Amino acid sequence: MEKDFAAWRALNGAHSLTLSAFDSRLEQVAGLSSGEFEILKHLNQAGGRLRMSHLADLVYTSRSGLTRRIDRLRKRGFVERASAAEDGRGQYAVLLPAGTEMYEQCLPAHRAVLLESFGEILDKDELAALTNLLTKLIDSESAVQIS
Repeated sequence: MEKDFAAWRALNGAHSLTLSAFDSRLEQVAGLSSGEFEILKHLNQAGGRLRMSHLADLVYTSRSGLTRRIDRLRKRGFVERASAAEDGRGQYAVLLPAGTEMYEQCLPAHRAVLLESFGEILDKDELAALTNLLTKLIDSESAVQIS
């Protein structure tokens, strides 16, 4: 049982330290949180438009948490909301040109934190093993939620 707690402490600590580094760097560069950057990233990777419910799943947040972040990004002119014409019920988050510019402006800082947090500490094999282990945890959680 103690090993379970040690794994949790290590995972939680690594996550907290890395997220804090991202938040600090992104705040300095662009006044964004890491959560807001993740929204811009996913929208950019999806071609600029995602259903709000799907985006919430991608950024691991509640629908209300996503709504608050989208509202902050909307006020800064980075995204807008659009009704889903196909069913009239859902909404899309749509990346605006200023949001694309902000995302691209943040990429060097994002990459620097990744390098500092992982690339300078873990070798290629360790990074692959960590990726595999964390992906296994994510996949098992997804399977539990689906059941």
